[in-house]
Amino acid sequence: MRDFIAIPISIKPMIPLLAQVGAEASISMWPFAILAICVVFIVVAITVMRVHAFLALILAAILAGILTGMEWVRIHAPDCQWLASFATDAPFFPDDLVARFMAVVKEDKADMACARSNGRMHPVFALWPVALAEDLRRAMVEEDIRKVDVWTSRYRLAVADFPAEPLDPFFNVNRLEDLEVAENLIKDKKADKGLI
Repeated sequence: MRDFIAIPISIKPMIPLLAQVGAEASISMWPFAILAICVVFIVVAITVMRVHAFLALILAAILAGILTGMEWVRIHAPDCQWLASFATDAPFFPDDLVARFMAVVKEDKADMACARSNGRMHPVFALWPVALAEDLRRAMVEEDIRKVDVWTSRYRLAVADFPAEPLDPFFNVNRLEDLEVAENLIKDKKADKGLI
């Protein structure tokens, strides 16, 4: 059974982010705080900072968001073992994403999992063991680790593969053209279901 909530940020509710709780036999989902990067901040950062420094900041923000989520879960849902993360600019990710992550972690006896489509890794779409929160904090603070793949390379990472056809489920909506494509895809889905 799934218990979701959308966490409202700005004007629209964002895609819910979930924490995986419970024993293997009983999986329930808990909401947790979401890290969102403000568009205004990005525009200001691009104009003020060099591109390299800006990219380093974004990479650090991803791991910082994962760490924040892990630490939040440890405090507010101490029985929770897993944290699932999702990118907010990819609205078509699969409904069974967390279940697929749990399956590949168990199958591969892995420490964590992330998504891949069309041969491309999607490290923000991932399942993280909350027990590694202190290790992640230490890596970020003491070792200055900023890239997701540098940190995850220390652990057994399972990969959940997803087909990219007819649509890559991790399609990013970052430009106006992407937004138009996404809107048309949503209209097509509604038409297929007889909703319009």
